[in-house]
Amino acid sequence: MKLEHIVFRDHHDANPTLPKWKYDYKPGQGYQGLRGHIERYHEEEYLKACQDNGWRVMLPSWLKKEKAARDVALQDSPAARTAFTFEKFLQHLTDWIISDDQVRIH
Repeated sequence: MKLEHIVFRDHHDANPTLPKWKYDYKPGQGYQGLRGHIERYHEEEYLKACQDNGWRVMLPSWLKKEKAARDVALQDSPAARTAFTFEKFLQHLTDWIISDDQVRIH
């Protein structure tokens, strides 16, 4: 695959009503604007290309949804739901001091 090949170029070139744009992206160019453009105008085609090629979806809204899903999963884990008690706090503090060797004799 050549560097200048874009997944949606054939679709765009086949439609004569669309303006002709330059499709060359070089390695040093930014891609944040390209991601937003793909998300706004070519999301379905991009998702199909990701599925067909085994690519990870890198669209901003999908990344936000993925992060939100991870956060919810962490909140629902049993470790995140343990109740706070003063006794547990003292036990964790003691474990930390012992493991980190923070005890000093004055």
